[in-house]
Amino acid sequence: MSKKGLSEDITITKTSSGSFYGIISTNWNSHIVDVLKENAISALLENGVDESHIIQRVVPGAFELPVAAKNLCPDVDAVIALGAIIKGETPHFDFISQACSIGLMQASLETSKPVLFGVLTTENEQQAKDRASAEKQNKGRELALSALQMVELLRK
Repeated sequence: MSKKGLSEDITITKTSSGSFYGIISTNWNSHIVDVLKENAISALLENGVDESHIIQRVVPGAFELPVAAKNLCPDVDAVIALGAIIKGETPHFDFISQACSIGLMQASLETSKPVLFGVLTTENEQQAKDRASAEKQNKGRELALSALQMVELLRK
């Protein structure tokens, strides 16, 4: 398993502490997605974001993330979209993964707000659990740090 990822050497100034962050998560694979969400929220709080400045929404699955993200963008400075798409025996995985990633990018470009792609696309459930885990790759934390960094960048 690769240990590559976001550097922990990110400097976040407290200029982001007044910012609002949206976290949209899926009900599908919630046992994995909830871990991502908990880690993302913890990282935001550790970096000075007030809990009342974190707006949470839940959608059925990854296909619904883009429209929810676009809808939330006017109310926040950044959106973190969280989900887990695990490959099965049909091409459904490919269709949903591609539609979700393109839709989230489109929401970001149309609103000029960072919409972070936190949808795990894995071959199996164990890979998804490893990427969500605070002890392993901790993608939820990485996404929150990326959101903080992007909000700072766009404010300069």
